[in-house]
Amino acid sequence: MEQIIPEAFLKGNKIHWPVKDWENKVYLGLLSGFAISLFLPLLFTNIFTILLTTLSIYIFIIKKPFKDRKNKAYLVLTVSLYISFLIGLFYSENIDEGLNSLVKKLSLLLFPLIFYINPKLSQDRQTGLLNIYLISAVIVSIFCIASSFYNNIDISNLGAVDWEAITYHNLSDAIGFHAIYLSMYVSFALFILLFQWPELQGKLKVAAVFCLLVLSIFLVLLSARIVLLAFLLITFTATLVYAYQKREIFKFTGIYIIVLLTCVVVTLSIPTLQTRVKEAVNYNSEYSIDKQWGGRAMRLLKWECCIKIIKENPVIGVGTGSEQDFLQECYIEEKFYPLLHWPEIKFNAHNQYFQSAIATGIIGFSILLANICFALVIAVRRRQYLYLSFLILISICFLTESMLQSNKGIVFYSFFNSFFLFSTKRN
Repeated sequence: MEQIIPEAFLKGNKIHWPVKDWENKVYLGLLSGFAISLFLPLLFTNIFTILLTTLSIYIFIIKKPFKDRKNKAYLVLTVSLYISFLIGLFYSENIDEGLNSLVKKLSLLLFPLIFYINPKLSQDRQTGLLNIYLISAVIVSIFCIASSFYNNIDISNLGAVDWEAITYHNLSDAIGFHAIYLSMYVSFALFILLFQWPELQGKLKVAAVFCLLVLSIFLVLLSARIVLLAFLLITFTATLVYAYQKREIFKFTGIYIIVLLTCVVVTLSIPTLQTRVKEAVNYNSEYSIDKQWGGRAMRLLKWECCIKIIKENPVIGVGTGSEQDFLQECYIEEKFYPLLHWPEIKFNAHNQYFQSAIATGIIGFSILLANICFALVIAVRRRQYLYLSFLILISICFLTESMLQSNKGIVFYSFFNSFFLFSTKRN
């Protein structure tokens, strides 16, 4: 497995970032601030993005940073994703919404440029940044759990726990977050922790156990099915690879089975999560659209419209900003009343691959797919298993969420993808 924590990082159990000049100090400080701001309201994320962009422009003009052909090729591919949406604006029927979408997606352009212009981070600095993100995730998890339990749990009557009030969106609402996106953030924090696990000793190991418990409990309570599935698949595969390398495959497989059984028991013990799993499986067709409306059944209706729109506009799509108009029109034509029941809510494709294909056609879809596949190849070649886990998590979540339609999804993907691709070094 990838060694994440070098000895230089552990100095008195404190984060140690060697810096040479003020530009590096400011750059590292802004990256740290951005990592923390991911869990805060969008205003803070925007402030740090603007500051990082301003610093990068200064460095580009004054320092004229070194550029190699390989990095240029990486930059062209990653930036092409934003350019595809930009081109889609020229034939969109909804220019105003298209402009809003481009502003929202600006991170897809800025972060590749920011990490391309600035110097690559050393292993110490990479680890420091990732651990700041990890610590932020733990603090947010504790706050959400404590806030939710304080507001909804009656200590004198613990037997009558309202699980719905302390799970899913009701839990993530403590910080104004969508439960699925917060689950992705927490899953990635768990990956950071688990990949460091073999190197931790003493007090750090004890602290890591505490963080592992907090993040795991929070992830389960958030009850995001697709994220839980992705997390289990990735950790199972990583465990097998690590066990094979250590020649202890039976030992680690046994440990994973115990963990998996624990997850099953917990799932069956929490009514809300149990219901969500049953709705996803729909074993006895209890949750068909004509009986009970649920996330799985409603997504199937959305995807039916997505396929119809893509077939009618296969090459270049309907244009950036027009996707929702075409979806709403399809929902009405097909009489998908569950998707029209709430007039104030407009449901997007809930699948990023479909969403991109609707907006920019097979061309935009191919660019998105090329970005993911290329990054996967790079992660494997560099043996950056944490990067690989991040990409698999994103790729799976793209199946049920239009991540690049949400600010929190866009900045999460663009920041860490650019961080690993441009700012980390080959092992």
